[in-house]
Amino acid sequence: MRVRRLGRTVTRIFDDALRPLGLGIAQLTMLVAIARAGTFRPSELGRVLDLEKSTVTRNLTRMLAHGWIRSTPEPGGNGYRVELEPAGRALVERAYPAWAAAQEQARRELGEAFENAMRKVSVGGL
Repeated sequence: MRVRRLGRTVTRIFDDALRPLGLGIAQLTMLVAIARAGTFRPSELGRVLDLEKSTVTRNLTRMLAHGWIRSTPEPGGNGYRVELEPAGRALVERAYPAWAAAQEQARRELGEAFENAMRKVSVGGL
């Protein structure tokens, strides 16, 4: 119960900070991962970020609709890859100050345990 509450607290802090940009923490995380990798198949993105397939699909659909990403079919019609559009790259840059403020708020509210946990979590080489 405490772990779930902690997760909801962290999510609330980041989502509140990013809301003015029309962005949630899951979307920002996906955008940053795509920016760092250059391109991703949705299944790879979900695996690297440990996200459910439905979460990946729902967020990619929203990001496509906003013009933050584009999709390119794989040769042979076996799936597709996503990459950032200029609008997505600009959004990531605009989101950084809000993300940094949320990070500081989480440190204040959750203390050293938050900082230690963040150091221990690895995100698939990203």
